[in-house]
Amino acid sequence: MLDCVWTGKYGNHFIDLQKKINPNTVKVHSPVSLNTCKYNLKLKALPLYSDYGIMLYRKDLLEKYNKTVPNTWSELESTATYIMKMEETLGNKELEGFAGQFKSYEGLTCNIYEWIYSFRDKYDSTLDYFNDHSSLTALKKLISFFSKSIISHEALIYDEPTSLDKWKKGNVLFLRNWPNSVRSTEESFKNSEINFSFGVTKLPGRIPDLSASTLGGWNVGVSKYSKNTLLSSKFIELMSGEKVQKKLIIDLGLLPTIKTLYYDKEVCNVIMC
Repeated sequence: MLDCVWTGKYGNHFIDLQKKINPNTVKVHSPVSLNTCKYNLKLKALPLYSDYGIMLYRKDLLEKYNKTVPNTWSELESTATYIMKMEETLGNKELEGFAGQFKSYEGLTCNIYEWIYSFRDKYDSTLDYFNDHSSLTALKKLISFFSKSIISHEALIYDEPTSLDKWKKGNVLFLRNWPNSVRSTEESFKNSEINFSFGVTKLPGRIPDLSASTLGGWNVGVSKYSKNTLLSSKFIELMSGEKVQKKLIIDLGLLPTIKTLYYDKEVCNVIMC
């Protein structure tokens, strides 16, 4: 298995699958997921499942205070400030407005790039990261979230498990995490006194309906040092196929890279598509 970023780093150690597998196997996958499988324009892997940044929100608290799901960072700021203030008057001083992954590791990179790219002017805008006006505006907004305590200073040590644990305890209003956090949250409610209604949506942006999300996921490839590359290729062809991806979704709550699975009723019951 390969983290999607490893294809570019270790691609030279994997065989080119293009002549080993059925072309129809490749066509069913999302083009953006397939791009993470290529190295020097050669197909070095096949997608197993996808990942991207999402936002979980406390549906119960939004309904309690008659607030809607925020579509922009400014809307989130306003909603979080209001609900945190109201909850504090009721004795709830633990509630954090927004949590992400701000510890110094690759999760921080994902979060920062999402913030910056979510401030672009148009869907297809390009950015000179850290060197243009949009980047500066995004980082100033993020810093203001810390200064206004919408994001706790404690979040500077948050990674995925830490921030998710805070969320599961009911102490976060809006959480940026990965899709497997949905299933993890649902599972945690089964053996806990803590239980709240929540929803899932895209991350906010500077303007309505223009967001950004880091693409992640895992792929499968064949080592060029393998003694049986043909059999191995057929195996990963099976592993990345519809039956296996559907089982990964239903059993583990992972996201498919096969486009048609997003129209499957059993799948959508699990991942809220």
